[in-house]
Amino acid sequence: MVRLRGLCVMVVVALSLSACARVSWVKPNAGAAEWEQTKAACMLEGAQRVPVAPAYAMQPGSSYTSTNCDNKGHNCTTYDTVTPPSVQQYDANAGLRDQVVKACFYRNGWTEKVE
Repeated sequence: MVRLRGLCVMVVVALSLSACARVSWVKPNAGAAEWEQTKAACMLEGAQRVPVAPAYAMQPGSSYTSTNCDNKGHNCTTYDTVTPPSVQQYDANAGLRDQVVKACFYRNGWTEKVE
């Protein structure tokens, strides 16, 4: 039981730390100018190879009714609360474009460093 509890604590700590991890790109002997040039080239490649693909997600609405009465159960008031449905737009190609950009950085000698 103690081993299991210890394992659970380790998993929670690891997940907490990974959520805070920062990722940066590094390349030996590369300066800020080379970083900016590579970043611009890779972002352009990503945009050219994988264009934005607008997609939409529908979030359903909801409604509920509540009734409030005095302490004797009389003089009741009924309230209806309605949340209308909503539509959210997103880029369906964002993940694929990120992969293309990442591959471009690797191809140009950059590696990811997790901090």
